[in-house]
Amino acid sequence: MPPEITTLDHPIDVMTLIHKAIRAEARLTRRAAEHLEMGGNFKSFMQVFYRWAMALEYHEETEYKYIIPYLPQSPPSRHNEVGHKELLEGLENLQACLHEELGRTTVIPRTQRQLFGKVMALLIVQADLLEEEEEIVLPMIRQQIREDQQLEMAYRLLFDLDAEEPHWMLDWIAQHLSHVERRALAEFATRFDEPSFSLSSLLNESVETAHAASTSTLEGERAVATDKMSFDHPIDVMFLLHKALSVDAWRTEAMAEHLKIGEDLQPFLNAFNSWIQALSFHADMEDVYMTPRLPESPQARENEAAHARLEQRIEEIQTYLQEIGHQAVTTRTRRRLFGKVVALRIDQDDHLEEEEEFILPILREHSSREEQLKMVAHLLLDPKAPDEESSWVLDWLRQDLTDVERQALDKLTARLDRVDSHMA
Repeated sequence: MPPEITTLDHPIDVMTLIHKAIRAEARLTRRAAEHLEMGGNFKSFMQVFYRWAMALEYHEETEYKYIIPYLPQSPPSRHNEVGHKELLEGLENLQACLHEELGRTTVIPRTQRQLFGKVMALLIVQADLLEEEEEIVLPMIRQQIREDQQLEMAYRLLFDLDAEEPHWMLDWIAQHLSHVERRALAEFATRFDEPSFSLSSLLNESVETAHAASTSTLEGERAVATDKMSFDHPIDVMFLLHKALSVDAWRTEAMAEHLKIGEDLQPFLNAFNSWIQALSFHADMEDVYMTPRLPESPQARENEAAHARLEQRIEEIQTYLQEIGHQAVTTRTRRRLFGKVVALRIDQDDHLEEEEEFILPILREHSSREEQLKMVAHLLLDPKAPDEESSWVLDWLRQDLTDVERQALDKLTARLDRVDSHMA
């Protein structure tokens, strides 16, 4: 939880309270995207999203109009200006997506994943910008801009003079502050001769509910369910492989999000490398031994193209890890690494879902059991590894299965003893 802000020593320090409210509202938006009900609509998300978007858009436009022009000319100032443009563009793109695409559909896993990915990308841009402002821009304003000018900036940030209720931004900020912070904000707001402002409404204890709700976060790994307890077709083992890949992805994503500042990346790297080793091997075996059996299938060619896109995502993360090297974790590197892992996880889960919907039915229908067993042997046994290590995929797979699923897998692998795993 962010530290409590008890005093505003400079008028521009009100920005720290605004940032706290923006971050809290962003967390609520993220939770709304995560908890969409399958088969429902996006109305519940839109209600939360537009509350955040309205405040964020007002704040960004006000900064752009009343603060950025008065900053000393410097590279940090120009960089900050670019950051505001990127954030507003991202916000507009997400709004357009909701209106043009998602708003007309029901919630299915794919649309929920895509929405969550867009929200997280925008939250990372926002977090980078707010952090830069607090580290670079606010100290610049405190040192180089007079107090009366800072007061004018703060007034514009808090009161929307074009709205029917000019104090709506103040009320919105207060919903996400502690009682002590609301009192500091209320005392500061009395410096303005603004008739629309009511001190008693700002100190109303009922707003504490929103603050408490906004500070809760999701912890732990996601459950990935499967009902595959037996295999009517040998190729159905893919459901278990997909389950394990999804669990590994969620595990890695959670570790990226909760990296501790100042520590090294080794625990994350261990999880990431385990996931990527399994994902890359799985994709390679499919491209060599599975989809080539479907030479006339457009779905098979798209499946192979999806593997190439996943490999590009993996290379982006690996390149970023090389760039940061052995540096201790910072809030910025954690955010960016988390964002890249989220993007890979979403692309992977979209791809796995497509395989189950399009590729597996074709293989069941057009491949004999013997042919399927040969595919399974290649998916589960690594022909390039030494004999004592060739079953590493099976060892990796077993760790995230239930007892019933392990029993089903054992029955299937017993049948592989009759299959030459090195046959094409």
